[in-house]
Amino acid sequence: TTGLFDRFAGVFHAFARLRERIVKALRDGRPREAEALLLTPRHDSLPTLLAKLLGPEPTPAPETAPSGPDWALRYVTLLTARQVLQAVMSAEDPDVAEFAARHKVRLRELLGRVSHLKQITDHVELGTRREKREFLEWFEKAFLAEAAAEARE
Repeated sequence: TTGLFDRFAGVFHAFARLRERIVKALRDGRPREAEALLLTPRHDSLPTLLAKLLGPEPTPAPETAPSGPDWALRYVTLLTARQVLQAVMSAEDPDVAEFAARHKVRLRELLGRVSHLKQITDHVELGTRREKREFLEWFEKAFLAEAAAEARE
């Protein structure tokens, strides 16, 4: 059976590959491929994944929705999507930076969708409210710091 760790590893691997594909497409002069992966609603794009994870239906209230690993996986998936978007938007690679500048509005829109994760984190069980808030603040800061460091490389 596939455990939660395996599922998290799968998410991290998939987003690392997505980022590699985007950067390679841009470096090879194929910006339309990068647009398709990152910005357009096709079966294997980021907007399609976000639509599946975030809506259009409202997320149930925490009191009525089941908690558990599916919410944690959804949270990590969205946080990893945020990491990829931030890396693209802050990249120093000239090809990626040009792409990010050209699509600034759409990238910011997508970043906004994955930056406000309360509708997801409300469902994740992590002790008291205070403990959960403190852990998530620390976790997100540490998790997203990697994207900032990689973008500078």
